[in-house]
Amino acid sequence: MVGQIVLLGDSNTQFSWMPGGTAAALADRYQRQYDVYTRGFSGFNSEWAKRFAQIVLPDFQNLRLLILWYGTNDALVPPEPRAITLKRYQENLAAIIALVPTETPIIVVSPPCYSPRGRARDINIDWVAGVTKLERDPDGVREYGLAARETVEALQKASLRPIAFCDVHQPMEDSALDRGRGDREEGLSHFLHDGVHLTSEGYKVRHPGARKLIHQVVMDQLARVIDTNFPELNKEPRLFPDFT
Repeated sequence: MVGQIVLLGDSNTQFSWMPGGTAAALADRYQRQYDVYTRGFSGFNSEWAKRFAQIVLPDFQNLRLLILWYGTNDALVPPEPRAITLKRYQENLAAIIALVPTETPIIVVSPPCYSPRGRARDINIDWVAGVTKLERDPDGVREYGLAARETVEALQKASLRPIAFCDVHQPMEDSALDRGRGDREEGLSHFLHDGVHLTSEGYKVRHPGARKLIHQVVMDQLARVIDTNFPELNKEPRLFPDFT
């Protein structure tokens, strides 16, 4: 059975099959080696995801990598009903992770940046920095990324399972400042089409080590499958030189 890579998240996971998106890039890179699946649902927060994961994860009997990507909707500002406290968000992430077999690697991804100017433009209202109140706050969204990092680091310290954190927020922040020549909001307009959801270009802004991290995880898994089931593939000369 072909190994499975599963992306579990909100709308940015749902839309990641667009050209340049995370799911599309993974499926292209690991074709013939892994099947890539997305279970991304627009509007979901980690509270809903915790219950949803109990339903969908048992469907994947050959799971080789799980990528978790929540936080954008958890970071909504109360009284928005989907708003989740930082503590609850961390508890929910830990609960989802606990559903996965301990030998299966997991990568937890931070929420991307939030652009209030882009969001205001999308819903057709005037935006004044520091004055206009919207359903999210850029600093608040950043806090959820930091909370996700803390959760992962605690599990790493406990050495309970293979798990890693991928920060997309800071690289996007840096790229936006560079692209906008110091104007964060202008820069983010290239990466977020409505202040919240990623463009094709936005999906390509990742932590410098993210691609190497994912590749190392999946290729380690693949090597074990080849060694066990197809030892002749690793003999010289290679039968299929491009297999890995």
